[in-house]
Amino acid sequence: MIFIKRFPNTKHVNNCIKSKFKNLHVSVNAKTAVNLAYQVIQNDKTKNSSANPIIISHGLMGQSNNWKSVSKCLLQDLVPNRKIYVIDNRNHGDSPHTPDHSYELMSDDTVQLYSTLGLTEAVLLGHSMGGRAFMHTALTKPEKVSSLILVDISPIIEGDEVKTILADPLNILKTLATIDLRKQKGIELHEGRKIVDKELKKLSIDRPGLRQFILQNLKQNPDRSWSWKINIPTLIEKYSNLKLLNFKNFVYDKPVLIVAGEKSNFVPISHIEPIKKIFPNVRIEFVPNAGHLVHMEHSKLFCEIVIDFLASLH
Repeated sequence: MIFIKRFPNTKHVNNCIKSKFKNLHVSVNAKTAVNLAYQVIQNDKTKNSSANPIIISHGLMGQSNNWKSVSKCLLQDLVPNRKIYVIDNRNHGDSPHTPDHSYELMSDDTVQLYSTLGLTEAVLLGHSMGGRAFMHTALTKPEKVSSLILVDISPIIEGDEVKTILADPLNILKTLATIDLRKQKGIELHEGRKIVDKELKKLSIDRPGLRQFILQNLKQNPDRSWSWKINIPTLIEKYSNLKLLNFKNFVYDKPVLIVAGEKSNFVPISHIEPIKKIFPNVRIEFVPNAGHLVHMEHSKLFCEIVIDFLASLH
């Protein structure tokens, strides 16, 4: 199995090796598509595969590294074999930090990635925010998407979601903005994470799993200072864009799979009929005892569902 990390092609990072630039962020001051950092997951079986590859997109405050274990599982058992690309969305991971953030821009970034990779069509698999960005791509450029897999996210936004579900991540971002990382300078990675973990706990982020998820975004720079991989100021300022979604006049009639957590509120039963109007060829699977991070909480079952879905298309 091969994991290859690719970085945005800009004049600052052309021809640079991973070990030197793995913590580098490039600021881009434009409302245009950016070149995303991504990982290539492949093996000898994928070299001669003619099947459309899979592109995976993470959710808010996530990164491509969160999907390594799932990608490994899919790579081994998919029939036919498919190459997998896992992206870092703009303002996340190793991709450029920009002053704007929206589903439309993220979709444009995906289309630009197609050009970079020489792709005409792909399977898009997106979690939460990444799923909604991929919905935008599928609904506005259906010829580029052979099938769509959405992880615990719906194309429907209703009043309760805006008031409650989407309020929690914004509160977390605002909490992170209050943490002063300057005092961590020079401290080793494991010690720095322990200190920030205590800070998060003091600030009422009391779920250990959530704190560990957040801490994966903590990085140490070449000068041994600390910063976040996520662009917290932009994500806070442009957070309202994540509530702007209206797909009621669009239809994507190719195969769609939605894998939702039974304990999550992101895909309520009341959304099923409206979802079918947008995605008439949809299959919805609810995973028992799973929350919003269904792919991490029940990764084996999640992979089985995705593999079965893709196998059914042939």
